[in-house]
Amino acid sequence: MRIHPVERTVETASGTASFNTVTLIGGVCRMVYIKAATDGTVFSASVTDAKNREVLNYAAERTPIIDITNHIPVRGVYTVEISGADADQEFDCLMMIEE
Repeated sequence: MRIHPVERTVETASGTASFNTVTLIGGVCRMVYIKAATDGTVFSASVTDAKNREVLNYAAERTPIIDITNHIPVRGVYTVEISGADADQEFDCLMMIEE
């Protein structure tokens, strides 16, 4: 079992930011972690696949997202989007992909 991290730091502008993963050959997403630089920031986040199908959705979060419950099969490019942030700032993002 090999775990590959997909890590990015993104900065929101007008409450929104996004990034694409590298092309994932295949595996399982074991963890999604998204944390705002400032505690208490309200934001939403989603993960979509290459055909713009939403596979994960987190609405109006106030605390860091640490999701280890969803084991989503992944293949191809995925987009992580942060939206509706009540303050523009950096977000630390991590997806852990098991090969």
